[in-house]
Amino acid sequence: MRLAAEVMPQQRPGFIRNAGRHLPTTRASLAALAPLVEQDPRQPVPEILLESGEHNPYGGTGTGSPSVGRMSADLLKAAGWAMETDPELSAGADLYNLAGDLLLAAPEAKLDADLIALWPYLERTVRFDFRPEVPVSHDETEALLSEPAFAELVDRIGDMGLRDGERPLSRGHLALLLAPLWEARKPPLRDPLPDDQLERLIHAASAPRTDWIMPPMIPGDWTDLPPADAAVVLTLVGEAVRLGEKRWPITLEHACDRVRSRNLACYGGALLFEIQGYGDGGEPGIMSALMVGEHIFLAEGTSAPLHHATDAAGVRLDTGEARRDFLVLFAGWVSSGDGRFHILTKPEDLAARFTGDPARWEALIPHVRPLDDLGKGEDGRWGFDATVLYGDALFRARFKLNELGQVVMTDEDMVARDLPVKVEARDGPLVHLRTESDA
Repeated sequence: MRLAAEVMPQQRPGFIRNAGRHLPTTRASLAALAPLVEQDPRQPVPEILLESGEHNPYGGTGTGSPSVGRMSADLLKAAGWAMETDPELSAGADLYNLAGDLLLAAPEAKLDADLIALWPYLERTVRFDFRPEVPVSHDETEALLSEPAFAELVDRIGDMGLRDGERPLSRGHLALLLAPLWEARKPPLRDPLPDDQLERLIHAASAPRTDWIMPPMIPGDWTDLPPADAAVVLTLVGEAVRLGEKRWPITLEHACDRVRSRNLACYGGALLFEIQGYGDGGEPGIMSALMVGEHIFLAEGTSAPLHHATDAAGVRLDTGEARRDFLVLFAGWVSSGDGRFHILTKPEDLAARFTGDPARWEALIPHVRPLDDLGKGEDGRWGFDATVLYGDALFRARFKLNELGQVVMTDEDMVARDLPVKVEARDGPLVHLRTESDA
């Protein structure tokens, strides 16, 4: 059970020892079980551990002997939950919970790098509800399993003892459950742009028409890409997103010429791009694109692209940074009647849209407060307090985020309404800033 080396590369050395100061029983139990899991996670827990009420969360030998993998999973989860209540240790609690989730999903598998790589598929077996008693047609499963690589994946996961026998999965049911994720994670088919289209994008990136019309729509640490890098991004997005029967690249359709980027911790190595282009009549606007591995997803005003990105790569919510990144991304990509739910983290985020007098601006500044991470609540969801601009109204809103990446606004307090601000208007992929008279 090589936690520090493989499951938790982010944790500092000696983390288990430090946790043990507050959780001696969990630490001692994990220390005793770790070599047994390495040998064979399916073997029963030795009686000497089960006979000790101190080490046995199952209440004694009367309930039967669980596998060492299953017992380790429960102990890891117990450690994670206990650590969340300790300010000194809470930053690493999610790493313990992740390790526990892995072993709960596959209690007959070794906790190693291979298991980490399979986590998105294992998570689907834990998180998605389905009815294994409903028959699966032979033709349907044979079509799914005709691809050798997918059949090998199904068999590998099936051999891991999913749910420790509590809810056995047939090979057919497992294939049906994993197939959508398998398809979403396949490398996309790319149709390279011809030379003349490439040259147009390179020229556009080298000579943008104008400066940025607005600051970043999603808060974070952004970098303006130099022309050569911007041309690469415009090419990749143009290859991935085509329009009409002639499959015209979207970055040419909107004469895109500027690109900025920021990293996203919530998708592990993903890049978020904001691209400046032009709509009807040459009106400038911003489109947002998310690149996760080889996949590219374009914001369209709904949460659907983020769900597709999660299927393609699996969302990571194991650190505070990752959860904050996901929240501001989700809120900023989803639009309703009056536009996006624009989370503001500093007054500068609002400055480019404000059109009122200095006195009113000074009165607003104290209300634009940083995003406040409230930690995990008793309901198992993480809470956040955020300043949100929606249309011409400013709110202080409470958000809840669960392990699946589902976001809910649970409360809101109006700070100001009828603000003198430029409003956002979405036109296809582009978001424009307009005054009230233009809108």
